[in-house]
This record gives sequence, structure tokens and C-alpha cells, in this order.
Amino acid sequence: MATKSDVRAKKAFIVYLEKQGYTGARIISQPADIEAWKDGERYYFEIKMTKQTKSYFGAATTTEWNAAIENQGRYFFVIAVTNKDEKQFQFKIFTPEEFLIFSSIPPFKIFFNIKLKGLFDNAVIQETPLNFKDSDTEIVKKMEDGCPNKEKSKAKKSERRSTKLTPDNLKKLIDFYNRLIRDQQ
Repeated sequence: MATKSDVRAKKAFIVYLEKQGYTGARIISQPADIEAWKDGERYYFEIKMTKQTKSYFGAATTTEWNAAIENQGRYFFVIAVTNKDEKQFQFKIFTPEEFLIFSSIPPFKIFFNIKLKGLFDNAVIQETPLNFKDSDTEIVKKMEDGCPNKEKSKAKKSERRSTKLTPDNLKKLIDFYNRLIRDQQ
């Protein structure tokens, strides 16, 4: 039976680590998925599991990257590829420097969380006209009139652009993120 969890991948990787001479390997939650010991040193492994066969799109958090920077030489990203029933796993271990090659920063998002209960108690309800078609552009045109062409094209370009990661700009991003979190407290 297939699961949405990556626990099986973590357990299989622990078996792999033990065969490689690591001891005390166990699943943890921070700063990575697994910690293990070798020659008196503690190592960390962040598991990224997929059932994809051609390409894998995923994410690593800034918390994970920060831990990778703080534990240089002892923190690794692991891609775990499995089959449909999760009975076999293939592992590829990456140093943070190697993993950076495949990483980019998408356009920055600012999340919001709005409680809807009661928010629309006195709201005006406007129904869509029955003859409205998605291809109608008049309403969209009116909405765009307030936005000069330069700003529209800038917005479209910035949405598509992502930033290739380097160790230096990754550290700057993490520092910036940590300052934002501190300033909120």
C-alpha cells in the first residue's frame, strides 16, 4: 500500500547508513530528518522522496538550508526514489554545494490568512451575468486601465524570474528571513 509519508524512505535510509558504518541512526524532526554518528561525529540527512521517474520538483526550507550551512561537512540532502508500492528505494546523497546546482529561489511570496466567518455578513452580492463569457475582455480591460503598461510588463517579468542559488545569496536570504522573523516577535 502506497503512503503519502516518507517514513518508509527514512527507515530504508537508516538501514543503508548502518551498512555504511554509521551508528545510532534515528529519525528526528530538526535540523534534518535523520541523524547518525560516525567516528564520533554527528551527521544529518534531509530526505526528499519521490515516485517520479523523469524529473522531481520539490523544495527545501530555509530552516533546512540554514542547518546545512551551520553543519558544513555533516549535513546532506538525500533524494529517495521509490516505486509505486514503496518496497524499493534508490538513494542519491548530495552535499549542500551539489544540491545548490539544482536549486533556485522562486519569486517571493507573502502569505495571508483571513478568517472568512462573518467577513461577508454585510457584503454586496453580484451575480455573473448569464451571457458573460470567459473570452469577454471588456471587464478585464477596465481592471487593467489603472495600471500603466510599464508596470504590467514589469510584474509579468518578475513573476517568471527565479534566482539561481549560490552559497552567498542563500546566506543573505536566510539572514533576511531570520531578521523578518525576529522583527515580528
